[in-house]
Amino acid sequence: VLRSPSALAEEMWSLEDESDVDELFSDMDPDELLPAVSTDGEVSALGGCGDLAVMSPPAPGAGAAAVVAAGDYQGSPETVTVLSIGDDLSDMSPVSVSGLADVVYASAGSLYVTNTGWSDRGPNTFVHRFDTSGAGPARYTGSGIVPGRPLNQYSLSESGEQLRIVTTTEDPSAPDDDEPIAVEPRQWSPPTEGRLTVMEPAADGTLTEIGNIEDLGVGEEVQSVRFLGDTAYVVTFRRTDPLYAIDLSDPANPTALGELKITGFSEYLHPVGDGLLLGIGREATEDGMDTGFKASLFDVSDPTDPTEIDKWVVPDAWSEVGNDPHAFTWDPVAGNAVFPLERFGPVT
Repeated sequence: VLRSPSALAEEMWSLEDESDVDELFSDMDPDELLPAVSTDGEVSALGGCGDLAVMSPPAPGAGAAAVVAAGDYQGSPETVTVLSIGDDLSDMSPVSVSGLADVVYASAGSLYVTNTGWSDRGPNTFVHRFDTSGAGPARYTGSGIVPGRPLNQYSLSESGEQLRIVTTTEDPSAPDDDEPIAVEPRQWSPPTEGRLTVMEPAADGTLTEIGNIEDLGVGEEVQSVRFLGDTAYVVTFRRTDPLYAIDLSDPANPTALGELKITGFSEYLHPVGDGLLLGIGREATEDGMDTGFKASLFDVSDPTDPTEIDKWVVPDAWSEVGNDPHAFTWDPVAGNAVFPLERFGPVT
């Protein structure tokens, strides 16, 4: 998956007169809008115009898509390319979509790429789907848009034809009756909450919302997500850490089964046994002040009543797992979790 800036678009933004912009595009070579490849020092277009999909604004009134149609969605002149490589580097099959590549998630037969844009109504995220189920190159099938911004690739999960995605929504224009976040200096923050959206391809390939659940941690932001079959576990945080268990057996009607509130929050969730979930993250005070590293063992055997059955706290410490889940290893035979831990001073 490649991100390619457009030199032509960058030049356009530097022009002040409309006539100069008209002249720029009248002399344009279409290849200038395509990603480029350098072979033995020679630069050429990567693919042709038929390999590039340019996003058009969805119809007004289509939920979050109305933000795009209103013209205040701040997208990008760049392109994202899914490049399939054959037997050697001379056999490259590109397919590109206008926009950025922020999060990449792959299932056995699909590749999803998201890019988030901002407007005065907050963030909205395009989701592009590519079919990788065949033996040939990837095939672009369509896109959709959801309110908010995903955290990382664990925020997405495919089940059958449905895509489930968890985002943090934000409305800068809405009044925030809650008090500011407990940090110094104390600052106002726009209202946020978690949202789970279920999408599936329509007849034309467009990813269309078929169900959602909102109000996950009102006033909080999503810190970690884990999908296990038809259950999603979502952690949000502002002052305390709600762990939500969400039933997805009916994709059109996601349902919150249970909620657990504890101090701190988990940045990464990993299943470690039948009905057990390990959370790696941060400890905090009741006011939301970060105090150090925390590992929590959750009993989720009854998703209507999740519990924290044990925890390990190391003050003034942190783990890279919060930034990169590849820093975490689970040994199911020995029952050991292995991850790096850093701290100012000795660790006992």
